[in-house]
Amino acid sequence: MLKAQSSLITRQIELSGNLLEYNLLRSRRRTIQIIVFPNQTVEVRAPIQVSISHIQKVVEEKKGWILKKREQFKKYPLPASPRKYISGEKHRYLGKQYELTILKSSRNFVSISEGNLNVHVKIPKKTAIKSAIDNWYLQTAKTLFPERLEYGLNLLKKHNLEPPLLKIRKMKSRWGSCSGKDIITLNLELIKYPVEYIDYVVVHELSHLVEHNHSKRFYKVLSGAMPDWKERQQALNKNRELKDAKQEPPFL
Repeated sequence: MLKAQSSLITRQIELSGNLLEYNLLRSRRRTIQIIVFPNQTVEVRAPIQVSISHIQKVVEEKKGWILKKREQFKKYPLPASPRKYISGEKHRYLGKQYELTILKSSRNFVSISEGNLNVHVKIPKKTAIKSAIDNWYLQTAKTLFPERLEYGLNLLKKHNLEPPLLKIRKMKSRWGSCSGKDIITLNLELIKYPVEYIDYVVVHELSHLVEHNHSKRFYKVLSGAMPDWKERQQALNKNRELKDAKQEPPFL
C-alpha cells in the first residue's frame, strides 16, 4: 500500500471585509474539511485533485461558521498547564473539581472522599500516579457509560433501537462517534463532565442509528428525545479542558 502524501501551504481569502489566512493541507482524502483551532488559526484539509477555486468557494460558503467559531474561541480560557500529578492539583470527575492527594500504599488504586481524589501508589512517581488516575477514569467509565447508553435508549424507545456495541477511548477531535456498523464510541474525557453532558453525547450518537446524517430529520429525532440538547452541547464545549493550543475542538 502506498503511503498517503500530503502538502501544506498558506493561502488567503477575504471574508466579510477582512483578510483571512488559512493553512491548506492536501492529501489523499475524499472530502474537504475545515478546522478552526483554539488559537483561532484555520486549517482546510482537501483532496489533492480539487482545484483552488473550488476550495476557495467552500471556504467562502462556510465563512459564517468560521467567523462564529473564531469569536467563540476568543472567549475560551487559555490552554491548561501540563499536569504535574502532585498533591493539591485539581482534577475533574463528573463535573466536580477534586484535590489530588498522593498516598503511599502496597497497591495502586484510586478513591474519592470529601472533595479529594486519593491516589494510592506503591511508588509515588508521576508516571505511576498518572497511570493510576487514567486507569481509574477508564474503569469508572466502563461502569457509567453503559448505564447512560441504556438511559439514552429509553429516551429513544419509540424508534425500537437495538443496543449498539459501545466502545470507549480517548479521542482528540470528537466527543463521540457512530459507525455504520452500529458501533458507538465515546470519548473517555467525558468522564470528567456532568452526567447530563454525557447523556447529550449518548443521545446524539444514538440518534444517528435512526438518521445517519445531520439532516433536519436527524435534529427532529434528537430534539424529540432531548429538547434541551443545544444548551447541553454549548455548555459541554464551553467548559471543556483545552490541553494544547493546537488541539482540535471536539465536535459532533
